[in-house]
Amino acid sequence: MDTSTNGVCDEQEIKYELRSTTMLPPSYIKDIIQEELLLVYHYNKADDLVKFETNFINIKVQRSSSSAASDITGSPLKVDLKGDDSFSPCLKMKHYHSWTDLEAKYHPLPIETSREFIRNYLKERKKITEKPIVAICDGSNPLKTVIVGIHKTKEYLLTSTLNQLGFKHIDDFSLEKMEKCHYLNCRGRQSNIFYSITSKYTIYGTFLQNVKNITDCDQYGNVTIETKSSNQCGFNKYERSSEQKVLLQLLAGHPKSSVHFLWEQLLILQHYIDILSDPDKSQDPETCLCDGLLDLQDICCHIKELTTNVCKYEKQQEFELANIRNMTFMDQLWDILRQCNNLCMLRECLTFLFETLAESNLTIPITEKCSLAILVNGLLEGKLGVPVLRYPQALEFLFELGAEKLKNDYEAIIKNFCSLSNNSLFAEWNELHSQLYFQENFQKVRQTICAKSEVNVAKHATKLAFLSRIHIAVEMIYLLKNESGVAEDVLVDACKTICKSYTDSKLINDFTDLLAVPLCEISLSVSSVENCIKGALPTSWQVQMISKIKNIEYMTIFHLSKYQIFPFLDTDDEVESDTEKLYYIYTYIQNKHINQ
Repeated sequence: MDTSTNGVCDEQEIKYELRSTTMLPPSYIKDIIQEELLLVYHYNKADDLVKFETNFINIKVQRSSSSAASDITGSPLKVDLKGDDSFSPCLKMKHYHSWTDLEAKYHPLPIETSREFIRNYLKERKKITEKPIVAICDGSNPLKTVIVGIHKTKEYLLTSTLNQLGFKHIDDFSLEKMEKCHYLNCRGRQSNIFYSITSKYTIYGTFLQNVKNITDCDQYGNVTIETKSSNQCGFNKYERSSEQKVLLQLLAGHPKSSVHFLWEQLLILQHYIDILSDPDKSQDPETCLCDGLLDLQDICCHIKELTTNVCKYEKQQEFELANIRNMTFMDQLWDILRQCNNLCMLRECLTFLFETLAESNLTIPITEKCSLAILVNGLLEGKLGVPVLRYPQALEFLFELGAEKLKNDYEAIIKNFCSLSNNSLFAEWNELHSQLYFQENFQKVRQTICAKSEVNVAKHATKLAFLSRIHIAVEMIYLLKNESGVAEDVLVDACKTICKSYTDSKLINDFTDLLAVPLCEISLSVSSVENCIKGALPTSWQVQMISKIKNIEYMTIFHLSKYQIFPFLDTDDEVESDTEKLYYIYTYIQNKHINQ
């Protein structure tokens, strides 16, 4: 639901209109309010002229929408409303704000306007509301109120306010002082308090939800640890929590990733799919495959050298990214053939390869199952004749060769971290595996390839989507390994969870989706994080205190954050002394009167 009414009768009336929208809570209050609500706010019609994009993936790699430009001035709205696409947030800010561009367009109301709207809304609906009403306030009143809310049903009446207490030193806010505030909320009556304490520690990077240009960003990911406890404990007092999570964010394809060289090969495969999807390009011998410096003679020389110097493969002793596994004949062939400049050169090089193998007496151990590998084995065994390829078929062979090589690389990396059944990990891959079809020729011993009439581009795209999911899983593993500091046993369990999450679901349906939406996230429940956060101060800390006295449930929340969480409030970025212990502090008071 989205309704509009006239704004307040002053200078703002020309610029703003009052709106109410049923929605999930804005990101800046989701740690405090979780349920769907009716949000009341001012909307500036000029904001509609601002370009708005959808360019990030939300938690657990679910899509959401935002393209927020970051701000270093302390006035986020000014930057957002300009829509300056040339602004480079990663180079100019240490921290990215948590709200989206759309949320930055929710302008606050004076508290009097908010209360008037709520009164009129309740009157029109006979004092019953389907959803909680939450109005955004400008904090101009003495209590610096930024949220007022109400929810009235037949069963209860719930009222709430959220106030900003300022940018304060943590030593000024002990748990004892917070408890006293809660007792004041309880009208001074002593009662049992039920606690829920949440701490978030940024171990590496910064919040990446609103990064626009990944090539300008210094950090390729973010590692945040979240702990939750129901025990009474003060700020930064770690204890074995009932719930511990590692939250991972990464920018797919970032140059600083440990496995960026594999990402570059995924891009090559996508280029092949683009060509195969276009009948004109796939039939044109001059269609460019790469800007390689090698000519036809150079590549044929490499092929000749490869077929005359077949190495014996020894078992690899130690795993490293520079040498993921021993290079096979087909791996080396991929490295050679992907340097072909165009389709004409590729087909000629493949024909040269086939003729060379057909005339040789080589014995080459080939375990790959792609179409080209099956063909090479058939030529070496004398069971196949030299085929005549069409341009699209030649490119299909090259695509499958590269895809199989990447699949084997990812498999070797994952095996180095955890033991998972290949049948379960690559079940989808095995189902997608294309088969060559053969037909008998006039010669009784030899056979030739039956050329396919059409290119199955959809199957190749599905293969690439699967590889991209495996790639993200591998990137997540290295982000966790390199930046989190988790214990070895925690890493092994987390790796299994990551791999299963990305192989058992369709989180990425097409590689181009990942190119357009590079931010990926996953949340992992872990057994221990103590060694990761020992001695560190949390990025945010929240204590929720609940007491029930007769028919009233009193809730008091103190939320502390190193960064401003509201887009319309001032940011004190100039404070330099002892900044590690300075936090923006907010208090949320909610009273629930249950009808008897």
